[in-house]
Amino acid sequence: MSEIRSNLSKIFTPIRNRLSGLFFKIYYMFLAPVYFSKLGTSFYCLGFIRFKHLFADISIGKKAYFGPRMTLDVAPGAKLKIGDNCAFTGDSVISAAELVEIGDDCIFSEFVSIRDANHGMKTDAPMFCQKMSSAPIKIGSNVWLGRGAVILKGVKIGSGAVIGANAVVNRDIPDNAIAAGVPARVIKYRS
Repeated sequence: MSEIRSNLSKIFTPIRNRLSGLFFKIYYMFLAPVYFSKLGTSFYCLGFIRFKHLFADISIGKKAYFGPRMTLDVAPGAKLKIGDNCAFTGDSVISAAELVEIGDDCIFSEFVSIRDANHGMKTDAPMFCQKMSSAPIKIGSNVWLGRGAVILKGVKIGSGAVIGANAVVNRDIPDNAIAAGVPARVIKYRS
């Protein structure tokens, strides 16, 4: 019985994924003006994207792939720019209060968090009442962010960089660097 179930799964899972991808492609094609300021060709999505704000300034390049359960939180007046050929595995959050810019050919594993703002932390008022502080995030081209990586405000990640799983990036990472840890530090360079 389990062998039959396994064989059926091998047959029907790719079919389900293709139909799901086709549905979301058509869905976002018709609703693109509501969700995106620019949506490139060959956009592929495996689920509904959670948008915190409609009519946000979100620009997505050609051949982008979004896995299931993505969240895009782009505040009014903020910008999110994603280059061509970028892939997000899913379950990730991109939050822009000012600017998040991602280059071409990047891959993002699941549970990645990219946030260009933090709450204030003064002691004279509750944190949720305090003004957010923000600084732009720029991620170069051909970057790989491992599972659960966290990118904080004001960070620039150079082209060709690799960020290890569960790393917290709170400072700039140079081109072709491999960084890991909490906080992330460069452990070596790609050769």
